[in-house]
Amino acid sequence: MKQLRFLSVFAGILWIAVGVSALLLSLVALIIRVELYNFIRANLPVLVTAFEPLVSKNLVVQEIAGIALGVFCIGFGRGLSNLRSWARPIAVAFHIGMAIFILAITLVVFTILRDGGFSPTLSTVILGLGCALAFGLGFFGYRLSSQDAIDVFTPITIPPPAKSAPAICPTCASKLDMDSNSCRKCDAPLDDIPPRNAKLVEQIDEKTKQEYTITLGKDRDNKIGRDHEGNTIKLSHKSVSGRHATIEYVKGGGLHLHALDDTYGTYVNDLLVRDVKINDGDKIRLGEAEFTLVVDSASKNNAEKNT
Repeated sequence: MKQLRFLSVFAGILWIAVGVSALLLSLVALIIRVELYNFIRANLPVLVTAFEPLVSKNLVVQEIAGIALGVFCIGFGRGLSNLRSWARPIAVAFHIGMAIFILAITLVVFTILRDGGFSPTLSTVILGLGCALAFGLGFFGYRLSSQDAIDVFTPITIPPPAKSAPAICPTCASKLDMDSNSCRKCDAPLDDIPPRNAKLVEQIDEKTKQEYTITLGKDRDNKIGRDHEGNTIKLSHKSVSGRHATIEYVKGGGLHLHALDDTYGTYVNDLLVRDVKINDGDKIRLGEAEFTLVVDSASKNNAEKNT
């Protein structure tokens, strides 16, 4: 899926470049054609008839079509590079159609060169390049019709986590009303209580685990990255960026994972995220490094003591 995402973004950028080129060339051609027509009519009226096929205003439809094509390619390219769902079916039909068109043109050119006495090497090279380009476009269009492409182009919406209150007040150890935001006995605000401790657990192999302690508390964050001086948790994975992500406790909102300069993505339970609340047991992936979040809350400990 990563390769498909990269190819889609790259193809979208190429189509934007094609659209910009077509738009600029069409605008320049339109200006030249209109100005040339006006110049000949004003200064050389005797040549109007002779140059009519070249400068006639009736032919501006070509430039207008080029401008429309340029605008379409720019819009289509932006949709493809931004992984918009509406761009995928257009890209499937567009690339497969382009593949068939290029293959047909290649066969025609090959036949002309072969029958015209040109070098067999030149004919073979053109045939090979044309077929390779047609195959690449067709294969890309085919891949965009797969289920993986549908998943890549489907917007990810992460619902906000359900608000939960601990069963036991960590301050006075009395039972809590699950619908209340504070303890009715001591008025301790439940949302202001950070977990007792938390850690990221990496499964190295069947018998080996690596644990990374998360420093908790209000206004404290844990910067995660690869061998960076300012990081709280330093990882050696090549797919982890220097400043990849940070985990912090947000007052009234629990633990939050924030993606920073993450070249290879930040995922929670296989969903690409930028800023999301994380909970005990969540599967966190930074690039190719996979971890499980283990949270030990104060309320959980008190609940176990009182059972």
